[in-house]
Amino acid sequence: MKAILLYILVALSLNATSQNYLTNRQVYDFDIGDILQTKYTTDYMVHPDPPPIYTTKTIINKVINGDSITYLINNNDYQPPACATCSPTINVYTTTQIVTDLDSAVFHYNLTTCFSRSDTMFYNACNAKVWQSFPVFDTACFEPTTETKQFVTGAGGPYFNLTLGNSPMGVVNTQYELTYYQKGNTTCGTFNTVGINQVKNASPVINVYPNPSSGQIKIESEENFVSFKAYDIIGKVCQNGVVTNNIIDISKLIEGTYFIAVYTSRNDMKVIRVEKE
Repeated sequence: MKAILLYILVALSLNATSQNYLTNRQVYDFDIGDILQTKYTTDYMVHPDPPPIYTTKTIINKVINGDSITYLINNNDYQPPACATCSPTINVYTTTQIVTDLDSAVFHYNLTTCFSRSDTMFYNACNAKVWQSFPVFDTACFEPTTETKQFVTGAGGPYFNLTLGNSPMGVVNTQYELTYYQKGNTTCGTFNTVGINQVKNASPVINVYPNPSSGQIKIESEENFVSFKAYDIIGKVCQNGVVTNNIIDISKLIEGTYFIAVYTSRNDMKVIRVEKE
């Protein structure tokens, strides 16, 4: 009997460690305060290449509801100047990401029928498990569209290298790569600070008082904020308006939890978590 039980335990252990895919739960396992930075580049064969776009994402809220997780994410896009007299492009915005089917494998789709796909599992330089899908070429295809994709445990995806072989602009290669992430005290990669309003080690949340509040709130900051947007816990904009002397009137909001994005005249953004009574 002991031998049978030992065999079952060994078999279960081998099965658990031989998983050849990553689930949505594993890939999109974010916590509030996690920071991801990505780089998007485009390479044209016959046209000048635009500057890369760096996106810094900070998780500012997480709501678990059964077999789904909803994240509220602060995004900061920065694109360097395209010419000597050009200005950089900076865009700050908030998005909602809903992850469902948590225990199902993340979806590797195929962009073309010209080749089949294979995949591999490995650990990156920071010891995070990566699931990579790549094309198996068919010699009968001429300049096919190909794509290699990666999902990273706790750091999202898909990150990809895409080649559009039949593009009217010539061969176009685009890359969307994960260049840095911070999860708690763990960091991986090199953080690009040029043009990024958000400092790597700074908390995305600042203090206000009183909190909870049924009326006005005062922001504790040396910065002078001029406008705001209030989001509920699923990312819906519930109120926006002007900030006066770092004071915001939230009396029109119904009771509940809100994340208020406040902006300076330079469009720098901070996020405040507020409880409305």
